[in-house]
Formats: sequence, structure tokens, C-alpha cells
Amino acid sequence: RRLDQVEDVARSVLIDTDVLSPTEPATFTLITQADNLDDLRRTAVEAKAAANEASEAASKAAREFARRAADQGLPLRDIGAMLGVTHQRAQQLLASA
Repeated sequence: RRLDQVEDVARSVLIDTDVLSPTEPATFTLITQADNLDDLRRTAVEAKAAANEASEAASKAAREFARRAADQGLPLRDIGAMLGVTHQRAQQLLASA
């Protein structure tokens, strides 16, 4: 019923039909056809990866900004306001810089 069950079900069928022994390792490749959803799935996966990369870049830039701003004597509340975050978050960014 679900993709995460395919390998177990396939293994069980192959063992029951004597195609595979119960102790023999096997790897399965699932090929699906769902009304050309593969292109959309690929786009979603690639967009998610790009979003993760952008998020990491934003975090890195925020940490660097917090560090440099603190080095110049700006208070945490001002650093937070400039980044659009709370002063507590600014403190966390500074601690992880």
C-alpha cells in the first residue's frame, strides 16, 4: 500500500516463489508510473535542495553579520533589529559565529 513497504513485500514474494533464498541479500529498484509525476517530483526535490542551500547561506551571512556588528560595538537589540530577529536570536547567532 505504501512505497516504504515495497522492498519487504517484494522480498517476501520472491522468497515465497523460490526466486530468492531467505538469507540472500537483494536490492530492489522501484520504477513507478504516475501520470508523468516524475518531472514534478524532480522539480520539487531540486527546489528543496536549493532552498536548503539558500537557508544555509542566509544563516552563515547572519552569523557573520552578528559577529562583525558585535565587534563594532553594536548592542544585541540593534543587531537583532537590523537582521529582523529578536535580540535573543541575535545572541544565538553571535554565539554560533
